[in-house]
Amino acid sequence: MRISLGGMIRRGFLSSEERKELARVARDGSAASSTCSNSRVPDGVASAPNGAERLESPGAVDPIQAGVDSVEHSSFATAETFALMKAHGTYLVPTLTIYDVAYAAAREHPELLAPGTAAKELANDQLPKKNFPLALKSGVKVAYGTDLGEGDHAMEFGLLIQGGMSPMDAIFAATRNAADLIGASDRIGAVAPGHEADIVATDGNPLSDSAQFEHVTFVMKGGVVYRQGRQPTAAGGG
Repeated sequence: MRISLGGMIRRGFLSSEERKELARVARDGSAASSTCSNSRVPDGVASAPNGAERLESPGAVDPIQAGVDSVEHSSFATAETFALMKAHGTYLVPTLTIYDVAYAAAREHPELLAPGTAAKELANDQLPKKNFPLALKSGVKVAYGTDLGEGDHAMEFGLLIQGGMSPMDAIFAATRNAADLIGASDRIGAVAPGHEADIVATDGNPLSDSAQFEHVTFVMKGGVVYRQGRQPTAAGGG
């Protein structure tokens, strides 16, 4: 089962009763099917109550108590929200990148956005970044995600580290924790026997130079090495 409580809540399309019903579905596992992003597979539920629906409202509290696997963004989170997430083992996917990009667009090119959008972005887009240190202090589990679509998905590493996360924990967020969140830690998320041979290589040490995250030398996917401008090769094949 895959469920997202994301865009519909953000745009205010769901009533309070409909949100409660989705929370019941999450709790009971009774939904036949639905579409989602950033949710656990199988039996995964993600909640993205952003914008009009504040995290301290039932729009987020009900899903957390019902057992959703993750909450995205955390724009309006409080210490109480994070304490509830920690108690229930709920992951936070901060998606700091999308807000950094949107904030820059609203500040530098408001004319490119829909009327009225720039002011909202400028008023709210820094909130996830401001809340992130509180999430870390609360001990909430963090998984990597950008919500960016096309763009530089490596930006999130730097933003997580700026928010107080260690470089090693940022790597864990993108590997071990992300694999756990989507229910795939038995085959990805670690370099271990029986796992997919998925590796990202850099020339320098990203633990001492976080800029290395944005300068990848090669990617190994399933034991096949991919380099910019070259044909894929099997590991060890040159």
